[in-house]
Amino acid sequence: MAGVSEAASFLKNIEDNFLNCGICRDRYEDAKCLQCMHNFCKVCLEGLVRTKSNIKCPVCRCKQPVPSGGIAQLPSNFFLNELVREFTERGSKQEKSLKCRGCQTGERTTRCIECGVFLCEHCALTHKNIPSTSSHELMSIEDYEAAKFIDPASVEPPMYCSKHSTQPLKFYCDTCKVTICLECTALDHKITEHNYQYLEDAKADCTRELKELFAKLKLMLQQVKAVKQATQTRLQAVSSRKVSEEKKLGVLIDETIMELTRMITEDGKRLVEELRCDFDDRTLKLDTKLKELDINENYLINVVEFVEQLIREGNAAKMLSAKQGMALQMEELQTMMIYDEPVEDDKIEFKKSEDFFTDKSLGKFMCSNAANYKLHNIPTFARVNTVVRLPLQKGEQFQGTSQGVTNDDIIAVIKTPDDKIDYAKVTEGSDDTFSISYSCKVPGCHELSVWVGDKPAEGSPYAIKVVPKKGLVKNVGGVALIRKRHLILCDLGNSMFHMYDLITGGEIKDMQPTISGHPCTPICVAVSARGYIFFTEYNTKLVFVCNENGKLIRCFGQGTIGEPRGIAISPINGSVYVADVLAHCIRKYREDGTYLKSFGSEGDKDGQFIHPLKVCVAKSGNIIVSELTTNRIQVFDHRETFLYKFETKDNAGFVNTDKNDNIFVGSHENGQIRKFDSLGTFMCRIDSDGDGLKEIGGGCVTDDEPCQVIVSDNDNGYIRVYSL
Repeated sequence: MAGVSEAASFLKNIEDNFLNCGICRDRYEDAKCLQCMHNFCKVCLEGLVRTKSNIKCPVCRCKQPVPSGGIAQLPSNFFLNELVREFTERGSKQEKSLKCRGCQTGERTTRCIECGVFLCEHCALTHKNIPSTSSHELMSIEDYEAAKFIDPASVEPPMYCSKHSTQPLKFYCDTCKVTICLECTALDHKITEHNYQYLEDAKADCTRELKELFAKLKLMLQQVKAVKQATQTRLQAVSSRKVSEEKKLGVLIDETIMELTRMITEDGKRLVEELRCDFDDRTLKLDTKLKELDINENYLINVVEFVEQLIREGNAAKMLSAKQGMALQMEELQTMMIYDEPVEDDKIEFKKSEDFFTDKSLGKFMCSNAANYKLHNIPTFARVNTVVRLPLQKGEQFQGTSQGVTNDDIIAVIKTPDDKIDYAKVTEGSDDTFSISYSCKVPGCHELSVWVGDKPAEGSPYAIKVVPKKGLVKNVGGVALIRKRHLILCDLGNSMFHMYDLITGGEIKDMQPTISGHPCTPICVAVSARGYIFFTEYNTKLVFVCNENGKLIRCFGQGTIGEPRGIAISPINGSVYVADVLAHCIRKYREDGTYLKSFGSEGDKDGQFIHPLKVCVAKSGNIIVSELTTNRIQVFDHRETFLYKFETKDNAGFVNTDKNDNIFVGSHENGQIRKFDSLGTFMCRIDSDGDGLKEIGGGCVTDDEPCQVIVSDNDNGYIRVYSL
């Protein structure tokens, strides 16, 4: 009984959930199947499309064109229609003994295969005698049930043509890929124009194709299961790795916090001890001065009292007798420094360090033991073997007073990066001013200490960064324009940027962005429309963004870039493109660092890359990419679709375009600059052999008319500008 109950429940579930149209919610009537495999009544679909040329599936919203013959030409779902017919015959209240479909009173005994109905003996005899149904095959209930079990297809009722409703489907048109009736062969599918065959013959071919498809699908299913299992394993591994790395990161964070806490605590203790020592020294000197003043005060009180008494009570003889002693006392009193200011004041000022990670210190005390002199115009950067002259002047509160300081009282000491000591030259000027001049021999961070007598000048010691001499910049990287007339140059050798005036050629400033106290090493650079500087960094393998003063704003690329090199920003949509040398692809980001996609893969086919090196984006949005080890230049449209390619004589040190999309390629090996049109056809060579270009490290092109081509020569260490 349990099995009967389960079967009834199963049939009830099919009847309630699988036999109703999604539009009208009633039983299917001539169910038609869409390309998305969803089914609807023919009438419902006709009401849905009407004058429209496309059908939009009400379930999944997929579109497909309406056949030329209308909804009737859509394929019918024969299985679903037959299932509806079967359930309709069963009725909502199926009785144990079903009645004849003809007279509705007699017990059914026979099944008409063509009509698909059950008949009683009397109706079956009438059915056989009617000319239009005399050819129909009749089977007893027992034979029908047995055949249905052995070969269900043999007792299924025939399908009828959607155009000729009285004609059963007998043929399959190979030309139109549809089933047709006999009348169709005479009207729409003439034998002279179409190839067709009997349904049974077509079934054999279809069965063979379905078996082949079935085998492929089973193989695909196995592959999907295998990939799914591998993906699940990989997911578990990733989750496990995430937990493991999270623990490592937590340990590193804790250790770093402890180390920073230790460094800060130790430096704090040092500063507190320094403050205490300075206070003790000041207190001792002031106490000594106070005791000396106490003695002088008492002595003066005694002398004043004696003189006062002598004036009040003394006669002429006493006064004249004491005159000589009084003269000696006055001489002694005049030698007392009773009008001296205190040897120390109360000025103790703490100056916070601008970068704890670089200075390894919280700061330093600016105490009153400093001299009344201060060094001015201290440069952030100085050049190797270039003389720097700095004025040493009295503080504002001492202007107009004589300090009695000479050259011999001033000492200026230079400490080099390797802790060697050198002395700067001191030259005396007018009005107690002096000039400190020095010339450093090596690049790096130097420390200048200035002493006036036994006291340091205000702010001493001073940190000064020394960089290579102008014109001797080595290991040049990318070049970019900012605000049209300013040029930014990547200096890999000294981990900094140089900014030059394109018109005068003069250097404007040097910039050295730092992260965690360490200078960034820029490789290639691009400038956004808003003036932000984007550059790829050598050590961290990331993309950094800074402003015109070198202050870092953000970085991105963690987990998506292997070895970043060339970088460019689209003038069309602001997308940032980065060449990933190791991954053989181009990475695409938003300006805020959001990763969007990658395009390209390893290979020498169109759209593939072999170590992409430099990238630029033309005014039209086309993306131009050069490679490290080949002479190939590839061009893509703004949708990253491959357009064309062309060859250069050797690999490119830079690739850029003018406002007309002409392409300029600078050779990294032989120093030649070539111009190509927007389709990659060679036009001319820009430089000449006499220019002496050897190893082009980077370059850019202005938007002027005519344009200017700016290139950096890594071997010669200079920038050359060509006006076309």
